[in-house]
Amino acid sequence: KWLLAIPHFLLLELTLLLVVPLSFVGYCYAVITAEYPQWIFDCMLRYLRWYYRVAAYSSVLCTDTYPSFF
Repeated sequence: KWLLAIPHFLLLELTLLLVVPLSFVGYCYAVITAEYPQWIFDCMLRYLRWYYRVAAYSSVLCTDTYPSFF
Protein backbone atom coordinates (compact mmCIF):
# COMPACT_ATOMS: atom_id res chain seq x y z
CA LYS A 1 0.00 0.00 0.00
CA TRP A 2 2.70 2.49 0.89
CA LEU A 3 4.42 2.18 -2.46
CA LEU A 4 1.24 3.14 -4.27
CA ALA A 5 0.68 6.13 -1.97
CA ILE A 6 4.14 7.66 -2.46
CA PRO A 7 3.27 9.53 -5.71
CA HIS A 8 0.19 10.94 -4.01
CA PHE A 9 2.19 12.17 -1.03
CA LEU A 10 4.77 13.78 -3.33
CA LEU A 11 2.08 15.61 -5.28
CA LEU A 12 0.35 16.61 -2.06
CA GLU A 13 3.58 18.19 -0.82
CA LEU A 14 3.97 20.12 -4.07
CA THR A 15 0.35 21.23 -3.92
CA LEU A 16 0.90 22.37 -0.35
CA LEU A 17 3.27 25.01 -1.73
CA LEU A 18 0.21 26.53 -3.42
CA VAL A 19 -2.30 25.94 -0.63
CA VAL A 20 -0.38 27.70 2.18
CA PRO A 21 -0.01 31.07 0.42
CA LEU A 22 -3.56 30.75 -0.86
CA SER A 23 -4.88 30.35 2.67
CA PHE A 24 -3.00 33.50 3.70
CA VAL A 25 -4.48 35.41 0.76
CA GLY A 26 -7.94 34.14 1.68
CA TYR A 27 -7.45 35.19 5.29
CA CYS A 28 -6.37 38.70 4.31
CA TYR A 29 -9.24 38.99 1.85
CA ALA A 30 -11.71 37.84 4.50
CA VAL A 31 -10.39 40.33 7.05
CA ILE A 32 -10.68 43.22 4.60
CA THR A 33 -13.99 42.37 2.90
CA ALA A 34 -15.65 40.07 5.48
CA GLU A 35 -16.15 37.46 2.72
CA TYR A 36 -14.08 34.38 1.96
CA PRO A 37 -13.59 33.86 -1.79
CA GLN A 38 -15.48 30.82 -3.07
CA TRP A 39 -12.71 29.70 -5.44
CA ILE A 40 -10.15 29.64 -2.60
CA PHE A 41 -12.60 27.70 -0.45
CA ASP A 42 -13.13 25.17 -3.26
CA CYS A 43 -9.38 24.77 -3.78
CA MET A 44 -8.77 24.18 -0.07
CA LEU A 45 -11.68 21.77 0.12
CA ARG A 46 -10.35 19.72 -2.81
CA TYR A 47 -6.89 19.62 -1.28
CA LEU A 48 -8.15 18.47 2.13
CA ARG A 49 -10.42 15.82 0.62
CA TRP A 50 -7.54 14.48 -1.41
CA TYR A 51 -5.18 14.52 1.59
CA TYR A 52 -7.61 12.66 3.87
CA ARG A 53 -8.45 10.13 1.13
CA VAL A 54 -4.76 9.32 0.63
CA ALA A 55 -4.08 9.21 4.37
CA ALA A 56 -6.98 6.84 4.93
CA TYR A 57 -5.85 4.63 2.04
CA SER A 58 -2.29 4.41 3.29
CA SER A 59 -3.34 3.50 6.81
CA VAL A 60 -5.53 0.61 7.88
CA LEU A 61 -8.65 2.75 8.16
CA CYS A 62 -10.21 2.07 4.77
CA THR A 63 -10.52 -0.48 2.02
CA ASP A 64 -7.99 -1.18 -0.69
CA THR A 65 -9.58 1.00 -3.35
CA TYR A 66 -6.88 3.19 -4.85
CA PRO A 67 -7.58 6.94 -4.31
CA SER A 68 -8.09 9.18 -7.32
CA PHE A 69 -5.82 12.13 -7.93
CA PHE A 70 -8.66 14.69 -8.12
